[in-house]
Amino acid sequence: MDIIHALHHLHPTHYVAQAGYPSSVGAEFVEANGIFPTRDGRYIMLEAGPPYQKLLSGCLNLFDCGNNRESFAREVAKWNAEDLEQALANADLPACRAFTREQWLAHPQGKALAGTPPIEIVKIADGGPVPFPDRGD
Repeated sequence: MDIIHALHHLHPTHYVAQAGYPSSVGAEFVEANGIFPTRDGRYIMLEAGPPYQKLLSGCLNLFDCGNNRESFAREVAKWNAEDLEQALANADLPACRAFTREQWLAHPQGKALAGTPPIEIVKIADGGPVPFPDRGD
């Protein structure tokens, strides 16, 4: 994946626009949002929003820490990445571990997706193609 596309995917809220004008949704001001190192030398990305307050409160409760980047970094550093990812999933909080290419290809999900093209089109009904409009409303 192209590194710029990867960055856009990780923080798509920075690229939200309406009627051609950029729209800040405040993600950069949520202290839990970011990529943090873990005890085992790996990294995990926390994403606390939107909905900001619900997910931020969930992170604060899980880590029992202050609402600042230093507190989140300190608490994340106490965990191994895989264990933390599972604890966050169990708490219904979004997060993902970072993988090297080799780690991803060895992971069960990486193995399952290895033969899948990045974009797959499957016809689900009979009918002719419907073109995209020149512009949206």
